[in-house]
Amino acid sequence: PLVAAGLLAVVIGLAGTWLALREFPHAPAPWVTAGPLLIAGIGSGLVIAPNQTLTLSQVPVPQAGSGAGMLQTGQRIGSAAGIAAVGSAFFASLASKHGDFTAAFEHSLVVATAIIAMALIVALIDIVVSRRHDQ
Repeated sequence: PLVAAGLLAVVIGLAGTWLALREFPHAPAPWVTAGPLLIAGIGSGLVIAPNQTLTLSQVPVPQAGSGAGMLQTGQRIGSAAGIAAVGSAFFASLASKHGDFTAAFEHSLVVATAIIAMALIVALIDIVVSRRHDQ
C-alpha cells in the first residue's frame, strides 16, 4: 500500500505539473511547477526504498547477492526504457511542433505520467491479489 500511495502521489504530481503549465502558460515555469513536482518527488521517495525492501524480503539469505543484482538489473532496464520512451516522445513532439519546447515537454510529461499510472495499476492489482491470498 505504501508503494501504491507513492505512485499515486507521483501521478498526481506529474499531472499537476502538466496542468500548471497548461493553466499558467505565461507564468514562470519554476514557480508554477514547484508544488506539483514536490508532490511527485515525495511520492518517488515513498516508492524507492519500500520497493527494494519488498522485492528482497522473500529472497533467501544465501541468494541475497543474486537477488539484489537482479533487482538492480531490472531497475536499470526499466530506467533506460522509461528514459527512451519519454525522450522519444519529447523529440518527436518537438519535431512535429516545429521546435515548440513547451508542447514537447507537455507531451513527454503525459507519457511519463502514463508509465507511472501503469505501475500504479500493477501495484493495486498486487494489493488485491495479496489480500485475497491472505484470506
